[in-house]
Amino acid sequence: DTITRDESDVKEKKVAKGQRAAASAKAKGHLERAKADLEADEKLKSETEATFKVKSVAFEENQKVRKAELEALGKALEIMSSPAVADSYAKRINLLQAGRASSAAPASFLQLRSSKRRMAAGHRVAELLSRRAKAVGSERLAQLAAQAAASPFAKVIDMVESLIAKLKQEAAEEAEHKAWCDEQLKA
Repeated sequence: DTITRDESDVKEKKVAKGQRAAASAKAKGHLERAKADLEADEKLKSETEATFKVKSVAFEENQKVRKAELEALGKALEIMSSPAVADSYAKRINLLQAGRASSAAPASFLQLRSSKRRMAAGHRVAELLSRRAKAVGSERLAQLAAQAAASPFAKVIDMVESLIAKLKQEAAEEAEHKAWCDEQLKA
């Protein structure tokens, strides 16, 4: 009877030992996977933080460039809206469309005055936009400066206003996206 009981105890202990060994192996497997997952998550976290820093710096630089562009465009609008420029613009589009009454000559388009002030103001606007484009490294502003030097004021004013609207929209979109990214990083 004692021998049977002892043999039974040995069998139970062998089964228990086997179960513990299996559980231990399973736990070691889980531990290794958890360590690998932790390492991958830490790598992802460091990459995300590095990307966040780079994008934050780029965002700040873009904000500075946009601010400088808006200031330059505001100055350009101020110059173009000045009474001297507006007056020269009105004179520039004042065309004579009928021939002299005593003459049988057909109607012609003759510009009454060459507006040196308008040209000077246009050049000042183009130069200002060009300088600001170089200072802030803005390709859009450089394109606008080139077009301001070659285009009539009406088109330039429309382009400046549309560029301002686009810049404001982009700034708002970038700010919204940055806020979303900041929120995601905090989570």
